[in-house]
Amino acid sequence: MSGHLFLGDRRFRVEAERIADAHVTAARISPTRWFQRPWILVSAVILSLGLFAFAVSDSVRFVVLSNVSLCLYGMPTPKDRQDADVVVDVIKGAHKFTHKSVSQPGYEPVFVTPGRRLLIVQPIVVSVYDVTSRDNQNKIVDAVRNLVVRRLLMPVEISFIDHENWIVDGPNSGHRGPETQLRKVYITRSHIRDHTGNKLVNYPTV
Repeated sequence: MSGHLFLGDRRFRVEAERIADAHVTAARISPTRWFQRPWILVSAVILSLGLFAFAVSDSVRFVVLSNVSLCLYGMPTPKDRQDADVVVDVIKGAHKFTHKSVSQPGYEPVFVTPGRRLLIVQPIVVSVYDVTSRDNQNKIVDAVRNLVVRRLLMPVEISFIDHENWIVDGPNSGHRGPETQLRKVYITRSHIRDHTGNKLVNYPTV
């Protein structure tokens, strides 16, 4: 009886040692699998470089976010562009601007990006400069709200900005420096969301 137990114990120890050796061998080999699959290492390096560039470069962030935006919102249709132009006309009719645009001489300082929709709806985005009076801002907001309700437009986001900070780079080029946003109003057919308070806006440089 004791001989059988001794033999069983010995077999158990041998099996345990074999399993332990297998784990040690696997532990020694597994790090080398990264190098047996170079595409994994290359992909990891490229991903790391991409994340680093995204973190430190305004230009890279602008390109990446622009492509993400295109996938989510799509491209503006001719009607989207027409609706954006109508919003600008209504704003110009609701307020008489005393200064022309610095970046677009000869035009009122009102800039618009057409709305669009694909997976998500992006509102019509308008930047209005040199309208610092709350009463004059409210006239613009009321006029746009009436337009949105009457024509069943997509939402409109209006940013009232103190003045243009246009930095000239050359005879026919320039870029926006930091500007002070005075108020942002989000207008839909059912409600108005108003964000007041000064905010410094920085624009990406490409």
